[in-house]
Amino acid sequence: MRYEVTQRREHGETSFCLRYRHFFKCYVLQAVLQMAVDDFLISRNPANGIKNLPDLAHRKNVYLTYEQVEKVAQAADDYHLRLQRGRYGFVIYLAAYMGLRRSESATLRPDDVELKDRRVRIRAAVSKNGREQSVGYPEFMHEQFRAISLKAEPEGLLIPDLAETKNQESWLLSVRKKAGLAESFVFQDLRHSAASFAVSAGASVKVVQNMLGHSSAAMTLDVYSDLFETDVDDVAQRINDRRETALNDRPTGGHRAVNDRG
Repeated sequence: MRYEVTQRREHGETSFCLRYRHFFKCYVLQAVLQMAVDDFLISRNPANGIKNLPDLAHRKNVYLTYEQVEKVAQAADDYHLRLQRGRYGFVIYLAAYMGLRRSESATLRPDDVELKDRRVRIRAAVSKNGREQSVGYPEFMHEQFRAISLKAEPEGLLIPDLAETKNQESWLLSVRKKAGLAESFVFQDLRHSAASFAVSAGASVKVVQNMLGHSSAAMTLDVYSDLFETDVDDVAQRINDRRETALNDRPTGGHRAVNDRG
């Protein structure tokens, strides 16, 4: 180890870089062990006790607009136009409007779709938190769900080749470029957008947690604190507005002011 450090310093790597490399390895270890905890492979994360680690800047969440989601969906359809007409734009919808991970979309089967209730089942085997969940879908997606379910084999997948790893990176690069998005755009941004759409529609933390399949509401608040902070900022005004509406609508003469003498 000493020889390795000496060699790196001889090549111009500073002590700061060496410390940062060490800290980064610690964070990776913590993350890997936490995944093992989340998958119920171990009961606790022994790396959580590591102290004096600097804060690493987290990537800021990217939230797409409805218009941007449509551009991404169209770009995805164009990329797979001949082989999977309409299906890859649908994958974008699954992520942006329902919060599904790519792995969850890739394993959907016809019997996971409940057309009557407009809901989709995520099996425990593929859910990141290890629990089965049911996610509702917007009405505009209903016909696509019905058509894709009818075309799929009874025991097959809704989107057969989505699980294949080949060309996944080139697919995303092509879609991103065609949709005119920044180079920093990643598939996870579609899930972030789903959270943003849900919160703006009035969803609570618990609803967003269930939709995204987070293990706890605390995790949802941690990831999307910026969304709910906006909600907190104007809650006082909403209380004020609703109070005025309620008091203006009540029958007159039913309230007596209370003075200091009771």
